[in-house]
This record gives sequence, structure tokens and C-alpha cells, in this order.
Amino acid sequence: MASLTAIAILVAASLGVGFASAFVPWINAELLTLAAVAAATTSLAGAVGAVVAVTVGQTTGKVVVYEAARAGRRWTERRADEPSKRPAEPGERRRRWRAFKAWVKRWSDRGLALMNTRGRRLGVVAVSATVGFPPLLITTVAAGAVKMHRLDFVAVTLVGRLLRFAAVAWPALALRF
Repeated sequence: MASLTAIAILVAASLGVGFASAFVPWINAELLTLAAVAAATTSLAGAVGAVVAVTVGQTTGKVVVYEAARAGRRWTERRADEPSKRPAEPGERRRRWRAFKAWVKRWSDRGLALMNTRGRRLGVVAVSATVGFPPLLITTVAAGAVKMHRLDFVAVTLVGRLLRFAAVAWPALALRF
């Protein structure tokens, strides 16, 4: 039986790493979850606490990204109404830049079209949160851009991530307990 202090440290570390992994894709929350559950000092309470903590941490971080995308959408809508005050660029450079912006707009419009109804938004975020494809970071930005209902986003992301991390932790839990 692990001490209460060890469990608290494990849960706090899982919460922090889960939060950081919401922003930095190279921080592997799944690997952390597996390691936390498989750790020799982890009790069943610590293992479950680590899974829940990494889920809550990552969901909280994704909400921050979602809110930033929502605010960015409002900011770009306001900027589109203002006349440009930039000096004109040289001809070839300006043409390439406009072509690149048009290409980005076409692809972002295609991606956002997948999330044009509430059911599709819920489905895309649920699959992304559970399976990991499309990447949840990209899906989170898209959900904020299309102004998905905040409670829908939080609930679907939380449940999807909990299912994912529980599935990752299940083999280690089954071997330990």
C-alpha cells in the first residue's frame, strides 16, 4: 500500500504533465499514464487517481487552447473589417503571399465544413479525443474557431480522454491488481 503522500505526488505530477501535454504534442500523456499505473509504489487508488488527473489536466489545457481559438476568431473578424495600413509589398512577393493565404483558406474552410452542425462537431471531437485522429490539438482549435458550445466541448473531450487513458492504463492495471 502506497503512502498518501506518494499518491498525492503521483496525482499532482499527472495533473501537471497532463496540462502541459495539452499544449506540447511531444509530451506523451499516454506514456505517463502507463508509467504511473505500472510504478511499483502505485496502489489502485494511485493508479485511478493518475488516470483521472491526467485526464483533467489535459482537458483543462485543451479548454485554454479552445478559448484562445475562440478569441482569435473574434479578433480576426474585427481585423477583417478594418482597412489595411501596411505598405504595399513588391509584386512577386505579394502574389506568392496571396496565393499562400488563398491555399490556407481553402484547406481551413474544408476542415471547418466538417464541423458545420452540432452533431458533426460532437462526433469529430469525440473521435479525436478518444482515438487521437485527427489530432486533438487541431480539433480543439477548429472547435474554438467554429464556436462550438463550451459545455459540449468540455464534456466530450473529458469523456473521450478518460476512455483513452483508461484503455492505455488497463493492461498495466490488469497485471498489477
